[in-house]
Amino acid sequence: MAGKFCTNCSSRNIILAKDYIPGQEPREDKPAPEKVSEQIVSSSVSNTVTPPVINRMVGINHEVTFELHSDKGKYTFGRKAGEFTVFFNSIRFISREHAEITFDNNHKYWSIVDLGSSNGTFVNGKKLDPDTAVKVSTGDVIQIAFAKFKFE
Repeated sequence: MAGKFCTNCSSRNIILAKDYIPGQEPREDKPAPEKVSEQIVSSSVSNTVTPPVINRMVGINHEVTFELHSDKGKYTFGRKAGEFTVFFNSIRFISREHAEITFDNNHKYWSIVDLGSSNGTFVNGKKLDPDTAVKVSTGDVIQIAFAKFKFE
């Protein structure tokens, strides 16, 4: 029975279950590979991880709050699509796929688009044209049909 080297950490004498013989010690067939000293190489690329941007849509005329995480990127609002269907199923005049809010990672902002809904999507009282994204900022009031939310 021969000892093996671990391919991950280069430890010696890894014994595979199929090679194990009780009472027999493993022998070394090869010397351990030489350790290569690690060198720190400076780089202009940062390895820091940017934490996600977290915003909220707080219900104005309903007691509900939705957390929006930038690392998810996109949320759909509707009776049949999206993460919040339980809430929107209870609200009248919401389309199956009503609106969508998306985080732009390059420019670091959220935008909302009406998906051709029957009863509209509004930002600060202005009705959105279907399939046209509009940037939303902290303090804006988003209205999906008759459900109103403050964007925080």
